[in-house]
Amino acid sequence: MTTVKSDSKDRGYQPKATRNTRCQDSPSKIETFRKQRKLTVDAPPGGYKIDPEQDDSNTSGSLNLFKAVAYLMDEDSDMSEREEEEDSQGQETETVAMAHDEAPHENRIVRQVKRIHNETLTPHPTNPDMVIATFQFEHPNGTGVETQVDHIPEIPLVSTGAQLSQEIWPDAVAAKVPRRIRARRGKPEIEWVKNAALGCWERISSVREEFRIQVIFRRLDPITYEYIAVHTNTEKLRNADPNDKQWMYGYNKWIDQINRRNNTAYTPQVSRLHWSNAEIRALLTGVNAYCHAQGIDRFGCKGSPMKDSDFQVIADAVNVVGGKDRNVDAVRGQVNTAHAKKLKPLMELRELAAEMRSWIENGGVVSDAERRPPNAIALSEFPM
Repeated sequence: MTTVKSDSKDRGYQPKATRNTRCQDSPSKIETFRKQRKLTVDAPPGGYKIDPEQDDSNTSGSLNLFKAVAYLMDEDSDMSEREEEEDSQGQETETVAMAHDEAPHENRIVRQVKRIHNETLTPHPTNPDMVIATFQFEHPNGTGVETQVDHIPEIPLVSTGAQLSQEIWPDAVAAKVPRRIRARRGKPEIEWVKNAALGCWERISSVREEFRIQVIFRRLDPITYEYIAVHTNTEKLRNADPNDKQWMYGYNKWIDQINRRNNTAYTPQVSRLHWSNAEIRALLTGVNAYCHAQGIDRFGCKGSPMKDSDFQVIADAVNVVGGKDRNVDAVRGQVNTAHAKKLKPLMELRELAAEMRSWIENGGVVSDAERRPPNAIALSEFPM
């Protein structure tokens, strides 16, 4: 057998150094791995492209999905910031619009004309058919400046032909002091209590009632709605007390005069028939007879022992001369409401009776002649 010797080159043998050099010239597996999984992020909204050199391995797809999701999250974050900025601008615009909607008429020109120097007429912010009328004045007691605010109709741009429901503003009837709640069957009279916080008087029985003193009334033409006259009396606030009979009488009478003289639709409200002079004389005669028999100290309503049967005797005598059906309450009302301008002698006798009772209860002595005079009310004080 023939043996042929050859050089190591011819046998294809390569030294280790040569093999290492070749490995360095070719990319490593890590570099290839990274290169194959490189994303190009310049894709349009329709989708993302994979670099042409990448392979189709499952691992590269997972990484591409991860980067795609991350990109979408960044895009969503940018979009959310833009939407929040737009919403903020929209809310500011909406707030301004809402503020305008809450008072759409506050800048309009008032067509009514004021009639007194210390009043102002301003547009109602939400109702174009109304005007806010404000009257300021010095309190007669010297306690500062007072203000009365009312709402009155505006002059319409085009007449509707409808008449006003009232000519006097505020309403004259509603402005009066309500009737007293008298003491009955052992229950005390319910009086008005001043509520400084609310600026009014109030009383509470089965319901809560509120009373505000009005010192200015305006008259409006019922056809054109024009504000044509004003009536003021700030003195009505001086020492005002709706529990005081004289003050209440004077205040209600002033309002009745305004209503009667200025309201074309005024009709007198008669709650009870007027007492004639003949009936008053019969009333005083019956009172004198009672005091002569029982004593002045037993006369009156509050705190007196005078009974319904005693008032009924007087009522019967009154009905004989008057021809009407006056009851016990009618007679008691005359006794209880008498004041300096109405049945003054009866008022003075009622006050004397209360003082005499107090004197006797505290141990004082009153002669029988003083307690039982023939005429506790002099005949000269009877009406003619």
